[in-house]
Amino acid sequence: MRSSSELAIRLAVLLCFCALGQGFPGTAGPVSQARTTSSKGAQGVPPPRELRRAEAIRFPGPAATGVIAKVPCSQQGDIYAAYNTTPPYPGLSAPPASASLPVRKLSLDSRTITEYAAKSLDGYQSFYRIAFNVGPWGNLYALYQAYRQVHQLSAFVPSDVLIVKFDDDGSVDSRVKLSGLPSGRLLPTDFDAFADGSFLVTGDLYTSTLPVQEPGDARVPKVVIQHHTPAGMGSFTGIFDAQGRFVQELHLPGDVKPSVRGEGSPEEGPPADHAASAERKEQTGERASSSDWSMAIDLSLSASDRENNIYLLRASNPAILYQVSSSGQVIHQAHVKIPVKGVSPVQMNLAGTSQLFITFAGTTVDEQRHVHIVMLFARVDAATGKIDATYRLPPKTNLMPACADGPNELLFLGSTKDGNLEVVRYSAN
Repeated sequence: MRSSSELAIRLAVLLCFCALGQGFPGTAGPVSQARTTSSKGAQGVPPPRELRRAEAIRFPGPAATGVIAKVPCSQQGDIYAAYNTTPPYPGLSAPPASASLPVRKLSLDSRTITEYAAKSLDGYQSFYRIAFNVGPWGNLYALYQAYRQVHQLSAFVPSDVLIVKFDDDGSVDSRVKLSGLPSGRLLPTDFDAFADGSFLVTGDLYTSTLPVQEPGDARVPKVVIQHHTPAGMGSFTGIFDAQGRFVQELHLPGDVKPSVRGEGSPEEGPPADHAASAERKEQTGERASSSDWSMAIDLSLSASDRENNIYLLRASNPAILYQVSSSGQVIHQAHVKIPVKGVSPVQMNLAGTSQLFITFAGTTVDEQRHVHIVMLFARVDAATGKIDATYRLPPKTNLMPACADGPNELLFLGSTKDGNLEVVRYSAN
């Protein structure tokens, strides 16, 4: 079974090692950052320009050695990240470890760090953070899988899905439990908050007859993914109100779908190489396999604005961009080209009122088994999906991508010479 924490770890591995230049587990050679000009660019996508270093802001405390999952920014310019500060990388070895890392807010104006963590949740003995995000008003929210008894993260044990809202000082403000689904059991992979406090949630929906593993039961039940919606078997994208009550499931026009062969039957086995499969499907005209389309949904990216809309990007090839209102209306729909071969979208932020910055990343392996990182930053028209410009970091720059700060600047996490954390601002002008 593919858990939401495992999806976060896949993303984390890519971002951590892209930035730090460390060796990938299971590879014999070193990691280097490939020049994106060596990869053939998509037709109509501007060639990458080199970003220009503008300033570095030093923070108290040790530098980040690995970032877990995406790094959202508030519209006030604060960075929110869950990161390790000492190697090795415990968050990459087990989902519970990564879920226990606090989210840290880096306030650029005050140069202070605030930690956010739910140390306890009344009524629950075990709980694991699946994802976190920042609403358009600067509130931090976190999505949890919570258990009444002590238990490891599992799809086979009765659990609740909670969304926790935090205060500015890092303490828990409030929480809601997602409820009211007409059938099935939801295992969420990500979420975002609308400006009115309602939520858009993506994930996997399992049958109501999924066997339940009671505490102490060593059996591992077989997972059957329910093929119940036109949006795709086992996938779920829906809206819950501010109290956590189910409002509606979204069936987005032109959304990624499984192959005809896969419709109506359980899908088993490990996920395929999504980037390679998607590229092949695009060239041959095939519909994506269930592994491809479900991964495209589970690795969706989102960004919310103050007009009560969320931009939702499916990690397919080409990527599909939707602007969805809190009422479930699709305001805009567009395709975003994958700018170069071998990359996928891994992060997205609003950049002003009408533009998005999307980080694309991927890896290639040469004949000497050296892993090469391809990382590209694209400025995208939010209404049309057109890539207006692409950018790259200067060579031999070891930084972790954070997010956009307006339409012309990007923020990165770095390290000072004496090992302190710093935020480095690069200009896209």
